[in-house]
Amino acid sequence: MLFQAVHTWLKNHKPFKDKAVFKLERKLSLRQVVAKLRTEEIHQLLVDKTPDVKKGDKDYPGLFQQALTLCMTGLTDDEVEDLEKTRKDWQNIGPPMDVRLR
Repeated sequence: MLFQAVHTWLKNHKPFKDKAVFKLERKLSLRQVVAKLRTEEIHQLLVDKTPDVKKGDKDYPGLFQQALTLCMTGLTDDEVEDLEKTRKDWQNIGPPMDVRLR
């Protein structure tokens, strides 16, 4: 009973307002941009590491994420800058139609 009273008081006297439950804007990460633009390169890294895996296998998504991480660690500073510019463009106007359809 006392706990409920304290909880109610704290809820009514909190110093900040509740944030919205969700926002309609979508945040794109650099990782998502690399995954979309370099899909073939990432797939090739995956096949080189584990040649017997195919796209429909249940292990494919986890292995794809590992290959994506490997691909991202191999990026140069210039490539990261270019991809960051692409990410900002996609954030504002959305990815191009050919990328959306992949």
